Amino acid sequence: MNKYLFTFLSVIAISISGYSQTMFQQVCQRNSSMGYAGQQTSDGGYITSGLTIVTSTNYDYLVVKTNANGDTTWSKTYGGIGDNESYALQQTTDGGYIFAGIDSSSGLGNYNVYLVKTDANGDTLWTKSYGGSSYDFGQAVQQTADGGYIVAGYTNSFGAGNPDVYLIKTSANGTLTWSKTYGGIYGDYAFAVKQTKDGGYIIAGITSSFGVTPYGNLNDIYLLKTNATGTLTWSKTYGKYGDDWGYGIVQTYDKGYAITGHTQTDSLDGSSELCLLKTDSMGDTLFTKSFSGGDFDKGLAIVQTTDSGLAISGSTYSFGYGESDYYLLKTNKSGNMLFNSTFGGSGNDWPYSISQTQDSGFVLIGYTDSYGADSSFYVVKTTKQGKSDTCNQTTPTPTIIKGVAIITNPATISGNPATITANNTHTIIKSGVSTLSICPQTTGIKQIANNKYQFMVYPNPSNGNITLKTDNLLDNTQLTIYNQLGQIALKKQLTNALTNINLDVNSGVYQVRILSGNELIYQTKIIKE
Repeated sequence: MNKYLFTFLSVIAISISGYSQTMFQQVCQRNSSMGYAGQQTSDGGYITSGLTIVTSTNYDYLVVKTNANGDTTWSKTYGGIGDNESYALQQTTDGGYIFAGIDSSSGLGNYNVYLVKTDANGDTLWTKSYGGSSYDFGQAVQQTADGGYIVAGYTNSFGAGNPDVYLIKTSANGTLTWSKTYGGIYGDYAFAVKQTKDGGYIIAGITSSFGVTPYGNLNDIYLLKTNATGTLTWSKTYGKYGDDWGYGIVQTYDKGYAITGHTQTDSLDGSSELCLLKTDSMGDTLFTKSFSGGDFDKGLAIVQTTDSGLAISGSTYSFGYGESDYYLLKTNKSGNMLFNSTFGGSGNDWPYSISQTQDSGFVLIGYTDSYGADSSFYVVKTTKQGKSDTCNQTTPTPTIIKGVAIITNPATISGNPATITANNTHTIIKSGVSTLSICPQTTGIKQIANNKYQFMVYPNPSNGNITLKTDNLLDNTQLTIYNQLGQIALKKQLTNALTNINLDVNSGVYQVRILSGNELIYQTKIIKE
């Protein structure tokens, strides 16, 4: 395979003097790349994985490791001839990493579940493929208490339907321990799995075999609980009369579960609402809530936070700057919204992963086509209030709906598939990295409260003719105005307490920053009509 140069676009990296929380946004590109998984690592940095397109018929795993400020430490690709796509990862107890996804070059079937185990530097320790003669997908992975791994996804090679939920348990070195299928005669998919406090597993996904609208029609959220050996304990579906999907799950401190996804109240117009479903330990609902903007909104990942609340990463077409934007939503333990934010540019931005960080903030990881010529990894680090102090953040006002999900107890069919394992040898390519700042860079700038050196900026909104006024103009005061991509629209030295400016730019929202030397003394946003 040819070697390509990564383009690493640093949207913003902020380390504010006097504040303990780091905020940044990073975009990482190697050809066309998509990020699907990530987390903060034990050293305070971040690990992300997904895919990069080598040729039209050849995709590789792409992994990028950064430090705490989002600066790249190393980046690697893993793959053979064909498609290799990473959808999940976790840092392991030995400091290395486990990656899960799909592989089309194992020789077992068309696509098979693919696991890659590396050390802390990303060098492979082993790679394995699992499945049968058809299509098998790995969507989620977690290291288990015994040092092995649990993988969830779906399979067309085995099971009662087409496809079925697929659960694979391995030892620490990837040797198959057991595998199971669950479902009905239509389509059943798993997107998330977690080991539970009793040593078993909880699986979240969708089903068209069971639920309110079964028989291969619309989907319902599908929740399955197993014991430690994969024997089914119970399964439930949740939904209304539209299309309902479950993407993310977490076991909560009360031993129940919280699931996020989307629910469709009107299957005709295609709109959907981000949904939050809370259950007890037996899967019976405690509350369901939907957060709607009237367009297409969905939850993709969920974590429980240190305050016992919940944090969701999702996508929204209802709010933000572009087609779809990153959507961060924080609730208390009862599902009441505390805050929400969007992040993104003018294109499509999809966050598939969320983690709470060591400083109680959040990191959202996915991909974007808003920056650069092709799609790219997109990492957003926020404070615990969901702020990322950048030029592409909004605060939506969603409509909150208390829903009532219809619960069914499906007759899930369990199977013991004859899973085949293949040991693979794949190429690793190390690539160079270049950086470019496309949002206002404030690293090393000392922040001073706005009300200490007050400016008036008027009128706002305006037609571009604005006035800046202050009663206390400091020496070496500089005005910079940025557009939503962080590009400089105007830069001017301020020499008078009253300054008239003609901002000859397109309509939109702009960020105003005023510095005295290296001190940020005032900032605000203005609207050009």
